[in-house]
Amino acid sequence: MKAACNSTPLIYLAKAGELQLLKKLFSTVPITPDVFEEVVSAGKAKGFADASLVEEATKQGWLTVRETGKQHFSAGQLDKSELSAINLALDTKAECLLIDEAPGRLAAKSLGLKCHGTVFIVLSALRKKIISAEHARFILRKIVSAGFRLKPELFAHAYEKTNQ
Repeated sequence: MKAACNSTPLIYLAKAGELQLLKKLFSTVPITPDVFEEVVSAGKAKGFADASLVEEATKQGWLTVRETGKQHFSAGQLDKSELSAINLALDTKAECLLIDEAPGRLAAKSLGLKCHGTVFIVLSALRKKIISAEHARFILRKIVSAGFRLKPELFAHAYEKTNQ
C-alpha cells in the first residue's frame, strides 16, 4: 500500500521507538517539507529525541521528503503540515494518508482519500505478524503515556483487537 504521512504518526511511533513499523508496512513513506519542519526541525529545537529518529529515517532513504507539485486543496482550519500532507497524498496518488487529527481526516476524506492513524499502523503490524499481540499492547500503552490523545473507548477497542 502506498501511503503519505502527516506529523503525528511519525512523532508518536518515534517516541515509542517503533518508527520502523512504517518502513516494514509501506517500504517508503513520503512526507512534505512542512511535516519535516514540524517533526524534525522544531522537535530538535525543543530537544525531543524522537526528532532525531525521524531525521535518521530520512537519511536512510525510506522516509522521503517531497515537495507537492500542485496545491489541490486549501482550508483555513488546518495547519500547514496537514494541508501539505493532504496535497502530497493527492499528488502521489497515495492509497491512504496516515493522519490522526480529526479536522485533517475529515478534509482528506471529503477529497476521496482513505485515512488511517497511528493505532491503525500498530494493528496492521500485528495483523501482518510484524509484531506480537503483547508488543502491540505495549506500543499502545507507550504512545498514550507519551501524550497521544485517544478516547478511552477507542483505546479499549484497540486493546481488544490485539486479543483477536
